[in-house]
Amino acid sequence: MSNNTVSPPSLKNTLISGAAKMVIARWIVRILGLLNIIILARLLEPSDFGLIAMSAVLVGALRVIFSLSIDGALIRNNNATNEDFDTAWTIGIMQASFIAAILFIFSVPIGDYFNDERVIDIVRLSALSVIITSFSNIGIVKFRKEFEYSKEVKFSILARFISLIATLSLAFYYKNYWGLVYGMVVGAILRVILSYIMNSYRPRLTLSKFKSLWSYSYWMIVLNTGMFLSAQGDKYIIGGQVSTNEYGLYTTAGELAELPTSELIFPISRALFPGFAKLKEDKKRLKSAVINIIGFLAGISIPLGLGLTAITEQFVYLVLGEKWLQAVPFIQCLALYGVIRVVYSTPRNLLVVLGKEKQLAALAWANSIVFLTMAYYIINTYDLISIAIMKVILALPFAFVSLLYIGRLLSISKQEYLEVMQRPIFSGLIMIVSLNQIPWEWLDSMLLILLIKTLTGMILYAASLITFWVLSNKPEGFESFVISLLTPYKKHLFFRKINGR
Repeated sequence: MSNNTVSPPSLKNTLISGAAKMVIARWIVRILGLLNIIILARLLEPSDFGLIAMSAVLVGALRVIFSLSIDGALIRNNNATNEDFDTAWTIGIMQASFIAAILFIFSVPIGDYFNDERVIDIVRLSALSVIITSFSNIGIVKFRKEFEYSKEVKFSILARFISLIATLSLAFYYKNYWGLVYGMVVGAILRVILSYIMNSYRPRLTLSKFKSLWSYSYWMIVLNTGMFLSAQGDKYIIGGQVSTNEYGLYTTAGELAELPTSELIFPISRALFPGFAKLKEDKKRLKSAVINIIGFLAGISIPLGLGLTAITEQFVYLVLGEKWLQAVPFIQCLALYGVIRVVYSTPRNLLVVLGKEKQLAALAWANSIVFLTMAYYIINTYDLISIAIMKVILALPFAFVSLLYIGRLLSISKQEYLEVMQRPIFSGLIMIVSLNQIPWEWLDSMLLILLIKTLTGMILYAASLITFWVLSNKPEGFESFVISLLTPYKKHLFFRKINGR
């Protein structure tokens, strides 16, 4: 046997590489999305965004309520056949047709609820977009299932890019919300075409595997609905209570606030879900993976979320324009929600892999019921910012209970959680407190303040994190992982000192 045989990459390296690729792809996609928002924010009014958001939250709710989470079922099933994929594709089309029918039938009452008849036509075109999207090639799921992350990255970026071009072109032509609506439909058509160009799989209509897919999907419907309501329910509560302009400010602020942290959750989750499925029978390795992932997410999400609260005013003024400054307090508050949301993203995915959808659904629904009840009371008594604050407060116990439940299943102690999370938390607090104590008014330029604040925050966080890590005797974790990535530069004096050489 030849000694030159190349061994296949380990699952750990494959997952790390896949997660990194998915994060990079998601950031590229989001940068394109941010560019889209920046251009459109200059071209359109907050009320235009409000109109689209009113339709989007309803479409999103119906998609979640009637979603069977088919992708997850296919990935979790290590023995999935073409029949499973074809059945999943067929179910997706049926689901989309049902959603579209509901949207079209109830478009008038929806417009009445939001006190704007323009919403009616937007909802109907959204229904068309839903049906078109359902015909996307189910073969794209195989990219993730088979760890072909490079192909999924390429698809994600190209799909977003062509959608961006379509939306911006139509927005410049119409110069109002219709550009966004027609862009959504055209983008859906282009995405479907691209899915068949990039994957040779050709699905066919069948329901032969419906029973096996349904056994997984039933509780996922309950779970996803609860998770969606706890995350997006506020948009429904306030929809009929505030103006289109206020609605546009609040919803756009939420999207921007969660941008840094949500771009960690979803790409990493997509990459790690297949890995968790492979490790679910090996509790020891699974425990180690969960602890490391939580530490990694905390190490990145905390400075991003807290850092955004420090630069929000300058960011909004320079990027979106002065007319969006009213969104500043919403962004600052909801950025904290994004950080907390990252913490319980790993428990959520892990519980699904372990077949604990029922327990997770109970947690999600408990959170959403309390949240929606309080949101309804607050919007009729106080103001919008009070809802944002309450959203942050209620996310804390949900994250805490989720971590405790995972800890019980995998024998993870509170001390083990604390060891990987305390250094990022303390470093983040040092960063944000220090930034708020500096009198930035002496700088006469918003751009200069933004740049110096960002650079100062990065230095403060990195210095604090490394200091705490060294004082803790350099344990394995986020810091050691980052330093290992920098090994090509270890000859530099700084890295020699960090490594004690």
